[in-house]
Amino acid sequence: MILERIRVDVDAPYDVIVGHGLLDDAATWSPDTGARRAAVVTTPAVEDHYGARLASALRAVDLDVHVRCVPEGETAKSLGVLGGLYDWLASLPLA
Repeated sequence: MILERIRVDVDAPYDVIVGHGLLDDAATWSPDTGARRAAVVTTPAVEDHYGARLASALRAVDLDVHVRCVPEGETAKSLGVLGGLYDWLASLPLA
């Protein structure tokens, strides 16, 4: 598998990994953090197309997967949606 790692150099830098087949092979890109659970925040359309494949890949690296859908588009960019995500995340023992 050919991967390209792109560093986004902002105040809190992070990497974006680009490559064919990444969705099905989480072992290639998921860091070994000792985490037991993964929280996936997505939209219904993305969940419909890719949710099962991503969840399967994350389970293959022994993660308990929790998925939460937020509304499409600008309606998701609200304090109400963010507060709901915070409440949901706080209810999950992600350590």
